[in-house]
Amino acid sequence: MKQRKRQPYDPYKITVDGKVRWQVNLPGTYRTREDGKQVRVRPRRTFSSAEEAHTYAKLKRVERDNYGVSAVSMDEKLRGDTLAAQRILVPYGISVLDAAEYYVSHMQRLERSETASGAIKALLEAKEADNLRPRYLKDLKLRLNRFSFEFGDRLLADIQPAEIEAWLRSLGLAALGRNSYRLRLNLLFEYGRKCGWVGSNPVTDVAKAKVREALPGILSVEQTA
Repeated sequence: MKQRKRQPYDPYKITVDGKVRWQVNLPGTYRTREDGKQVRVRPRRTFSSAEEAHTYAKLKRVERDNYGVSAVSMDEKLRGDTLAAQRILVPYGISVLDAAEYYVSHMQRLERSETASGAIKALLEAKEADNLRPRYLKDLKLRLNRFSFEFGDRLLADIQPAEIEAWLRSLGLAALGRNSYRLRLNLLFEYGRKCGWVGSNPVTDVAKAKVREALPGILSVEQTA
């Protein structure tokens, strides 16, 4: 009589080293080996009692109905990585899926991003095409090229607000001069945002330098005359 093929989630009895055990087969999946060849993997779990095997099979059927076959046949390393990642994210109220989507979105922005020097060149060409005053263009080029000397090879999307603020402070300028540089950088990153090179403008998170207002002086009669 032909033996019926064992179906996934159906516990069955086996003997291991003379002891009775119960096994549960999970749906087979395909994995890609290091050599690029795909092989079929048939995961299974072994239990010491029929009760444990049937309980496990029942839980796996529920997982299959709720999340599909791939969740049931997830290998132990992936399951462990997922649980470890979730423990890291719990304090921030973020799910593993949220973190994965954010990471992919961040990587896609990096792939689309432009270097700081490339973005500066594009911005200057756009402003020249707008026929702006030569004096303004010269000032814009001077300040942005100074920024490019430090960050030129960096991707625009990878430059953080803290780095920008530290660079502005390193210039050793008075408040008005520092704010002028900040204004030009805001223009650069806003242009990059519109071009899709950055997701948001980091300069908005860089505080302006506080400008101290000088008290008005009092002229003497002689000075007035």
